[in-house]
Amino acid sequence: MTCLYISKRSINVQVIITNFLSTGQNVVAKYNEAAEAIHIALLTFGIESSFNGTSGIFVNNGKISGIAGARSRSTILVHGTLLYDPDLSIMDRVLKPLSNGKGKPVSPASLVTTLSAETGKRVTEREVIRALPEGFSTLGDLRKDSWTDLERDLIVRLERQYASTEWNFRM
Repeated sequence: MTCLYISKRSINVQVIITNFLSTGQNVVAKYNEAAEAIHIALLTFGIESSFNGTSGIFVNNGKISGIAGARSRSTILVHGTLLYDPDLSIMDRVLKPLSNGKGKPVSPASLVTTLSAETGKRVTEREVIRALPEGFSTLGDLRKDSWTDLERDLIVRLERQYASTEWNFRM
């Protein structure tokens, strides 16, 4: 099982690619393109990053963005989180320590970094939201703020579900 830490000071990004099979696109290539889009957004802050090819974008050996994907028929979803200024002490309180392979526990927060830590200044949500479209524009024709009625209904239903106490505290 993998844990994902999301705070008020992290940004979640999702890219949905439809008609995937009809365009002859490659799943791995699209996954790498999404990682590259986050890399380009980080460059706007003067930060060089690297993608490990599977699940993370790293800066100075710390994971700054987790990324994952799924495919269903002819649609691909690539999603991730970008840590810009979260309280990492909360991460250590809510996630179990990891093993370093030598039987010693490792703080989850010690394995990550943030935009604020890397730039040496507090990065705001607004700054990140301004930087992301530059990176994601490399993926082609992106729809922005143009939801279909079905998408709007789904957003409302999922927001209700994921904001519920039952969902967030189930074990």
